[in-house]
Amino acid sequence: MTDLLTPQFFDLLIVLSLALGLFLAGRRFLRDLRIPPPDDAPPWTQQTKQGRAEDHA
Repeated sequence: MTDLLTPQFFDLLIVLSLALGLFLAGRRFLRDLRIPPPDDAPPWTQQTKQGRAEDHA
């Protein structure tokens, strides 16, 4: 029972927690990219038919 947390098992837990964290962060990042900016956002975040507003100023 005392040999449960071997160095290899501990390393596996670290790798799995990092992989899970990166996966969840990536999902959140992609979800944030799909949300349109709020109405009170700065003008440079607003989209125009030709692209971003600051590209055509």
